Amino acid sequence: MIDWLNRITVTCFFASYALAWVLEVVRIFFLRTPRLWAPVAGLAAAGCLAQTLFLWRQAAAELTAGTVFASWFDWLVIASWVIALAYVVLAVRRPQNGMGLFMLPLPLVFIGLAWLQRDAAAFPRRDAVGIWGMIHGSLLLAGTVTAMLGFSGGVMYLVQSYRLKRKRSPQSGPRLPSLEWLQRFSRETSYISSGLLLLGLFAGVVLKLIQRAAVVAWTDPLVLWSALLFLWLASVALFEWRYRPARKGHKVIYLTLASGALLGVSLLIVFFSGHAGTRAPTRDGRAAGASTTFIDSLR
Repeated sequence: MIDWLNRITVTCFFASYALAWVLEVVRIFFLRTPRLWAPVAGLAAAGCLAQTLFLWRQAAAELTAGTVFASWFDWLVIASWVIALAYVVLAVRRPQNGMGLFMLPLPLVFIGLAWLQRDAAAFPRRDAVGIWGMIHGSLLLAGTVTAMLGFSGGVMYLVQSYRLKRKRSPQSGPRLPSLEWLQRFSRETSYISSGLLLLGLFAGVVLKLIQRAAVVAWTDPLVLWSALLFLWLASVALFEWRYRPARKGHKVIYLTLASGALLGVSLLIVFFSGHAGTRAPTRDGRAAGASTTFIDSLR
């Protein structure tokens, strides 16, 4: 059983998601049939299963060292798993829709970001500081994932609106949910992401207060950027709540797309600014917290 689990690598579920997306492209633009949605969803579900087993094995291995999911690599793999699982659920609930064309690239992107963070050091284990740090990071990452789902919904809304205005045939492109459903999806993800980011910023304030050393100053550009980003998302959520749907038009969708883009930029800033953790080389020249399983899977 253990030997079988050890054979599951990142390549397994990455390939499953990539093949699912390629099949979705072929189904929509070449075969032009909604009937092959089941193989696409099946490949994505197989990837989710493989990723679940991979994460379970990772957790079991890390527990022996006294930690679990204590690196950006782990969390980004989890983020990709959540997005892929969300797609599978939506694909089953709304069969024959072409949402995979827009949603499946997201887990591939997060897995790619995980590869960039494969050498990042594990998060600190200093009692409350380590706990609040994990809460802070996980909430911000969850808010980013939710916003990315809203971003994909916004793109689908614009595509569907464009096709309806020009009276395109349903066979000319992906079959998508109604504009009302897509607008509601974008609105709800905006509310959720704003709430998660608020809680994440609050956890960051607590983390800052309990830290004795001034690791990150209040005037740090990343801290100020995070505060401004939350104000932007809160303003978008307030706009969506305040105005009637008839007055919104494409404005909310454009704001949702801008929010997703800004959050994506923020995630990259966190990774490459050192805020996510420093690289700590070990005796063999590799960084502490690196995932040997992931690197071995790429060989």
